[in-house]
Amino acid sequence: MNIFLILLADGLFLSLGDFLLKKWVLSHQNFLYMIGAIFSNTTASLFMASAFKLKNMTSAVTICVAINIVAVSIFSYMYFKEPLSIKEIFGVLLGISSIILLCR
Repeated sequence: MNIFLILLADGLFLSLGDFLLKKWVLSHQNFLYMIGAIFSNTTASLFMASAFKLKNMTSAVTICVAINIVAVSIFSYMYFKEPLSIKEIFGVLLGISSIILLCR
């Protein structure tokens, strides 16, 4: 399987876990969100373990974190209506650039 697809899945499952944790906090600790977050983060860890077989740890973790930051920024803006500052938008763009550079 393509390393980028593995890391993309890893970053998206990690972002889903973050999203569910935010929902858990906002829902006054509805434990279904917590269980979903634990499942999502565990799945992300399995993808990361697979990625370590194909790419060195430094690059794999950096790509995963960059994907997570980009996805969480989009989720928080679109779903939770949390505004992004110019500095945060610039940081997201740098994250996207780092993903492109490290996957080549």
